[in-house]
Amino acid sequence: TIVEDEIRRLQEASTTDNQRQVVHRSVQGNVATVFIGKTYSQLVTLKHQIARKIGAKEGDVSYWEHLHQQINAVMAKARLRENHQKVLQMRLEQLRSRQLEEMYVAPTEEAESEPSGVKEEAELEDTEYDQTMYSPPLIQASDAEASWTIVEEMADQQAIADARHDVVRSARHNREEEGHMRAMASKDMEPGEATFNVQVPVENNSFLWQSKFRPRKPRFFNRVHCGFEWNKYNQTHYGHDNPPPKVVHGYKFNIFYPDLIDKRTAPEYKVLPAEDGQDFCVIRFHAGPPYEDIAFKIVNREWEFSRKHGFRCQFRNGVFQLHFRYRRQFYRR
Repeated sequence: TIVEDEIRRLQEASTTDNQRQVVHRSVQGNVATVFIGKTYSQLVTLKHQIARKIGAKEGDVSYWEHLHQQINAVMAKARLRENHQKVLQMRLEQLRSRQLEEMYVAPTEEAESEPSGVKEEAELEDTEYDQTMYSPPLIQASDAEASWTIVEEMADQQAIADARHDVVRSARHNREEEGHMRAMASKDMEPGEATFNVQVPVENNSFLWQSKFRPRKPRFFNRVHCGFEWNKYNQTHYGHDNPPPKVVHGYKFNIFYPDLIDKRTAPEYKVLPAEDGQDFCVIRFHAGPPYEDIAFKIVNREWEFSRKHGFRCQFRNGVFQLHFRYRRQFYRR
């Protein structure tokens, strides 16, 4: 059926005198979409529907006749495809059952051939050691140099186990220490404060020490303080029922550096201009190995550096704290 349909297609392509063929070519694109994704049973149902439409002469009869001419070949292809899938599924089941049989048969054969296996192993032990077969090559105790340190196998395994235990204990200690730092940084949250983590990507974040230490970003717990400013302008135009928009009053940065190599050198910060205008700026924190630089986007206003107004800049117990508030803005006529 498929071959006959292809022959018919070639004959229709070579025929140009038949006006009806022009109509068929105009609907050729729509015909292909009708059969896409349908199974054999769906195509059988579609064939009966097309036959009823042709008998009742509904719609474009030439279109339905063209569908009826092609549907037999499409049904044959679908039937062939489904049969091929069934054959592949049967072949897959056969391969799986054969593998299961080999898995059950293999241990029995191995048990029966155990004496010969032991004999072969003994023969291999009697053969000479070929240094080209293994890497690193075997070194005899008599060939060891005086500067070498010879470690017994049990002692080496015990040293590896101790090192693993130290790593697990250090990780547990770091988690406890970080939890203590986070609890210390999060205590005494004031009304109007919220967590703050608006990071910005850091450029030129490469260091000379990154060949010795694996760079990593420090953890942090930052807070932003927002509230109302009741200056003369806001007192005139707003009230408690209709408050003014909230503004940022300050920030509290708490950056954790528990594994800092040089704990004697405190981290530092820089305030850099932002790329999106004068209303914002970028504050960048820098410490030594193994920590990368980290930066945040903040409001660009004048700071209040008085301790009486809450300014704090200190490095204590592995936590770098930078707390500051902005100067109040007064409205003048």
